[in-house]
Amino acid sequence: MNNEQINKLGYGAVICGECGPSLTGKEAEYATYYPAKCDNCGIETECTELRDYLKGHYKIKSVTVVSKEEPKTSLEHRPTNSEFFEFDEKVVKVFDDMSMRSIMGYEQALHTIRYVASQLKLPEFAEVWDMGTTTGECLKAIQAGLANNPLIHYYGVDISPAAVKTSQEKCPFAQIFQHDLLKGFPEKATKGNCGIIVFAYTLQFLQDLDKREDLIKQAYEYLCEGGVLIVLEKYTLYNPFWDKVMQTAYISQRIKNGYTLESIQAKTKALNNSMWTQSPEYMIACMQDAKFEKIDILYRVLNFGGIIAIK
Repeated sequence: MNNEQINKLGYGAVICGECGPSLTGKEAEYATYYPAKCDNCGIETECTELRDYLKGHYKIKSVTVVSKEEPKTSLEHRPTNSEFFEFDEKVVKVFDDMSMRSIMGYEQALHTIRYVASQLKLPEFAEVWDMGTTTGECLKAIQAGLANNPLIHYYGVDISPAAVKTSQEKCPFAQIFQHDLLKGFPEKATKGNCGIIVFAYTLQFLQDLDKREDLIKQAYEYLCEGGVLIVLEKYTLYNPFWDKVMQTAYISQRIKNGYTLESIQAKTKALNNSMWTQSPEYMIACMQDAKFEKIDILYRVLNFGGIIAIK
C-alpha cells in the first residue's frame, strides 16, 4: 500500500507520543486533527491493512486508524426547533456531553455540591429535592456526598418527560416525576423537612421573575434548620463591558471544546427565546428577600456560577 492508496481510503493514523514517533506529511496532519490514544493504550484498531502498512513503513509500534471524514470526538448538539430551545429527547441524549463542553465549571460544580453534601448533618428522613433534574447528575452527586446517611429521601422533578425518564434510570434511589415549577413546589415536598434544594440551571428558563422569587421564598419555607439552597445559573453581568468580555471568552472556550461557530449561533438563537439570564447580584438579593442570611458563592467560571444559602 502506498501514500496514494492511503489518501484514497480516507483514513488518518493516530498514535500517542509514548507508544511511538510522530507521523509525517498527510498522516501527521490527520493525527493532530484527530487526537487520540493509540491502540497500544486500549483503542481498537479499525483498519488492520493500513495499520500494518504504517507499522512497516514508519517503524511505529502500533497505530489507531480513524475516519478522516467525520471525527467522533463529541456528540452533535443542534436544537430541534431553531426558534426555541427545549429539553426534548434529542437534547437529553447529549446533555451530559453538552454540559461538560458548554457549561463552564460544570464538573467543578458537581464536585463541590458532593463535598458540601458530605459536610451536612441532616436529620433522619430529611428530603433532598432537585428542581430540574435533566439527566440526574446533580442528584447523583448529592447522594454520593450523603452516602453515610442512608435515611434520606431523594426526589427530583422536571417538566420534560425525556428528562424524567433518563434521570430516573440513572437515579434508581430517587423518586422523579414530571412537574411544572410555574405551579410552585410539588405537593409531595414537606415544609420544614428539606435538607437540600437545588435549582441547577433551571430558574433561568422562567421568564417571569416574580415566579423565580416565589420559588426562592418557598425554598426557605421548605428547608429544615441548617438545610441548604443551591442555585446554579448562567449570568448576564451588570457591567456591559465585563459582560461582553465574558461572553467572548465563553464563545472562545466553546470553540476550543469542539463546537463550530455555526452550531454556537444555532443554539444561541434558540436560547434567546427560551432563557432569560440575570446577574449573580440579582439572585443574592432574591435570597436575602426570602430571609436567607448565610449566603455565599459556590463557584464561578466566566459567566457561569452557583450561589449557596443556609437556613
